[in-house]
Amino acid sequence: MSNVDVLVVAPHAPELEGLGSLLGRDLSANVQGVDVVAKSVGLGLPGVAGGTTQRLERLRPRAVVLLSTCAAYPGRGIAPGQVVVAERLVITDAAVLKGWANFPDPMVGQIQTHSGMVSGLTTAGTHRVSVACPCSITADVRLAADIVTQLGCDVEQSEAFGIALACAPYRVPFTAVLGVSYEVGPSARETWRVTHRSAAQAAAALVTAWLRAGAVGVPHGVPQGSPASNC
Repeated sequence: MSNVDVLVVAPHAPELEGLGSLLGRDLSANVQGVDVVAKSVGLGLPGVAGGTTQRLERLRPRAVVLLSTCAAYPGRGIAPGQVVVAERLVITDAAVLKGWANFPDPMVGQIQTHSGMVSGLTTAGTHRVSVACPCSITADVRLAADIVTQLGCDVEQSEAFGIALACAPYRVPFTAVLGVSYEVGPSARETWRVTHRSAAQAAAALVTAWLRAGAVGVPHGVPQGSPASNC
């Protein structure tokens, strides 16, 4: 068991390739006095919390950053190739939006990410966004419009909410850095095939710069133990 300062996670291991020049083949290094490890945690909202919890138990990080890609919703002023930083996460379900179903009342529906880390990661030209987190990939522009109108979200990324939920009982600060790979719409799948790798590389470049600057915004003295008993 080890204690690291920053754990960078991704749903899919190739999304972490852009960190290789900084962290080496093992994706583990000390950067400006900050111990950093990067690991994959699994694909999809339902399963990612378990993979993240395993990493939290083994590595005991002081902070977690998701590095991945996302889809932009039309009309939000965010284009493929840009990098965004998540400041709000919203669980999303099409049936709930249509009024056909409801989430249970005690269920957490929104999560604010760590404001200090968001500020530290935000650079010129980088958007701070609200992220919708559905179990499935939105393909219909009408559904995308409903998500924008009802939830005020800018982009979509499935795993962020599950990772944030895993971090919460450990009181580990969390945010996400996402490269925009496509805009939701009829050409989304074809665009994703062309852009997803470069989008992940762009997100990795921002995380790399942040780590080289000393991981600005990561608080000191964060507990690194078992889940808090009052959470």
